Amino acid sequence: MGQCLETKIPYTVRNDGCGAADVIFMESQEQVDLDQQFAELGWGDGVGGYVRISHDGPIKCLDVLTIEEQIKELREELEYDNKDRDVFNHIQELEKLRG
Repeated sequence: MGQCLETKIPYTVRNDGCGAADVIFMESQEQVDLDQQFAELGWGDGVGGYVRISHDGPIKCLDVLTIEEQIKELREELEYDNKDRDVFNHIQELEKLRG
């Protein structure tokens, strides 16, 4: 058996609009921090963190919201409400993070 490794997978928790919460895995803690910064008002304190996984080989999280996918989702939101400054600012910050 190989050396045991530890990987941290960052996540955010979002209000799904129906009274439930959705856990969303993300690429980086910075992406989580931005998601929380631009979360809907009234959702409470930041709800995010990371899951630690111990493993002895490569792992791949199949349900990660990439920065590209998140930018695409936010741009779709702008199509419905192009005056939402928070969504626009969120996209700009994600684009900086993307590099």
